[in-house]
Amino acid sequence: MIILKKCAALLLLVLLLLGVTTGCSNRSEITPAGITNDIMTYVDADIKWVSLKEEELNGYFGFSGEDLTAHSAYINDAEEKYDIVAAFKFKNTEALHSAVEKVSASLVAATQNFASVIDTEKEKIANRLILSKDNILVVVVASNNINIKDMLTEKGFSVVA
Repeated sequence: MIILKKCAALLLLVLLLLGVTTGCSNRSEITPAGITNDIMTYVDADIKWVSLKEEELNGYFGFSGEDLTAHSAYINDAEEKYDIVAAFKFKNTEALHSAVEKVSASLVAATQNFASVIDTEKEKIANRLILSKDNILVVVVASNNINIKDMLTEKGFSVVA
């Protein structure tokens, strides 16, 4: 009887360890690349995306990459379209807040540039998403912003601008 109790206790311990290991492995860190991959499932399929390198960020977002620890940024390759899917992880919250101001100003300028060209693009830029969580900033200009915002909100992101 004692052997049976020891076996049951050992089996219970193994099941408990397995449950804890499985539960902890599902909590993966949120990364800019992971976020942009999730967003890409919601954007128009016909867009030809171009990945931006760190040295190209200033031209599109108004800030350099010196305060970043990681980024994943894509823009639409077509000149007559304006789509962005980008996520940035900053070293600190001060750098993130500074970047939010610069991104907002950059998108206001883009809205004005497209004002006389294509109305749908102007509206898309005006309805952009700028969200954050911890030190991660997400910028999205796409036609399916409602579903993208819902998905990011479920992940704990909130609107910052």
